[in-house]
Order: sequence, then structure tokens, then C-alpha cells
Amino acid sequence: MAPPPTPRTSYYVCRSLMKRRSGTCDSPRLNIRRFEEPVVGQIRPNILTGGNIRELAKVVDQEMVLNGSVLSAVKNDGLECSRQ
Repeated sequence: MAPPPTPRTSYYVCRSLMKRRSGTCDSPRLNIRRFEEPVVGQIRPNILTGGNIRELAKVVDQEMVLNGSVLSAVKNDGLECSRQ
């Protein structure tokens, strides 16, 4: 049996490196995982809270009503959604 594939590491690179290849950009490559994990780690507890998600659901509900579709959301503490 073959071993599982090794996950590839992705990097942010400057656009000129993408277009013209090696030697065209002096900026370092940024490991996506090392760069994004601290950002997402701050977003989850500070932005993606139950209260914020409920407010977002209300905004989406209002937009859908304006566009002729109704979204019933936010029952008790959960986010139960149904279309009418």
C-alpha cells in the first residue's frame, strides 16, 4: 500500500514572481499556514461570536425579504434556518 500523500506547503509570493519567475522579486515568500493561523486565531473568538453571527443572520434575512425571499433564522441560541 502506498503512503498517504504529503500535504504541499503553499506560499504568498509577489505578483512579478508569478508572472516572470525566479529572480524577479526580492520579497520573501510567506508560508500561508504560518501567516494565516494567527489571523484566523484572532478572528474566531473576536468576530465569529454567536452574537455577531445572529446579527449577520438578521441582515441577511432583511436583504432576502427585500429581494422577495424570506429566511427565518435565529431561534433561541441556535441558528436554525428555513426558507419560506
